[in-house]
Amino acid sequence: MAEYKEDTPKIYVADLKSYNEGNLVGEWIDLSEYDNGYDVQEKITELMEGYSKKYHDGEETEHAIHDYENFSSDLYSEYMGESDFDTIIYTSKIAEEKDIDADTLQEIMNDFGVEAEDLEDWIDERYVGEYANDSEIGEDYVDMVGGIDGVSNREFYFDYEALGRDLAINDYTNYGNKYFDRYKKGGKIQINPTNHRYHILGY
Repeated sequence: MAEYKEDTPKIYVADLKSYNEGNLVGEWIDLSEYDNGYDVQEKITELMEGYSKKYHDGEETEHAIHDYENFSSDLYSEYMGESDFDTIIYTSKIAEEKDIDADTLQEIMNDFGVEAEDLEDWIDERYVGEYANDSEIGEDYVDMVGGIDGVSNREFYFDYEALGRDLAINDYTNYGNKYFDRYKKGGKIQINPTNHRYHILGY
């Protein structure tokens, strides 16, 4: 028997024919043990074939997902399928690798129309960083585009907070203080805030 892991995404796959006959037959599937949704679907098919032989004299049975653990309720339904499993599997793996919450990754997929298999590349391309406030965003951006290190007491002559606020509004999308660029790297990002004494062209 596989080791039970407390914090991994799981689904409980029930034998629907048995359920309709008043019997509880099913199995928990740990999605973290599969590479993609197709493999999960194969496992479910295998389970139903086994239940058909064991409980229904070979008569075909269907499945339903009757419970779940450790993923967003927005992704759950009794008849969730391959693409849903792909989303859960990929976001869980990337969340661990990139230290970005899986729920955030799922929001990104929905907001930007990112496919599960493209998500990691999208994150590598768009993730800017985690910031506590607008000033941190502005300082990091100035450093990224070359800095103003030659200016003494630069914090008195440059409005980092205003720059950061404009970036946060116009160029970045914020998910829980983790910021993502709305544009691909290599594209032109122009900051032209009103009533401020600066104009910066991005990379």
